[in-house]
Amino acid sequence: MSIVFLITIADNIENKALHDIRRHEYMYCLSRFFSYNFLVYGVISESTSYAPASFFPFTNILYIPSTYDLGYHTKSQKEFISLKKVINNIDLPDNTWIIKASGRYMLTNDIFVEYVKNASEHTNAILKKVGDQMCTFLYAIRLSTFKKIIEYEIPPFENIERYFLNIIKTILTDNEIQYVECLGTFVNINNEEQFAYY
Repeated sequence: MSIVFLITIADNIENKALHDIRRHEYMYCLSRFFSYNFLVYGVISESTSYAPASFFPFTNILYIPSTYDLGYHTKSQKEFISLKKVINNIDLPDNTWIIKASGRYMLTNDIFVEYVKNASEHTNAILKKVGDQMCTFLYAIRLSTFKKIIEYEIPPFENIERYFLNIIKTILTDNEIQYVECLGTFVNINNEEQFAYY
């Protein structure tokens, strides 16, 4: 069984203060992801180059500049569109686990990686559900299932956290989905200074 990280990074080139804050967040958090010695794929939006990426040995990294026309989608939907492009460029066995993570949120322990390492052969998705939505900043899906997910098109302004969960539940049976209570990650969603441990 192989495991790879797929890390999403969003630069903010319009706000110098936020750009600097995020740069530090990415540096700290990426060092944690790379400590596992898994292959690491990345996608950077809003930029054609970003300093944190140059410090780490990404297996492959896709840059999506702000000039790229992603239509009238929300920020989360733009991320989903970006993931489509990355998944199509991952040439690994279909049973490979893809751990998708936001590059800004620190893994504080190994609990989620251990879930993936110890998953049964019948499990195809590992995620945390909150109400009728899922946490899209950290989840794991086998590559074969991810390829099916990206065949979907997300309607404009759809809630990505709810829609993504519904796609997974459409593709997989309940026995193929492992719901977890703890992700072991520390987040500051949208830089709103509302820190939380998931």
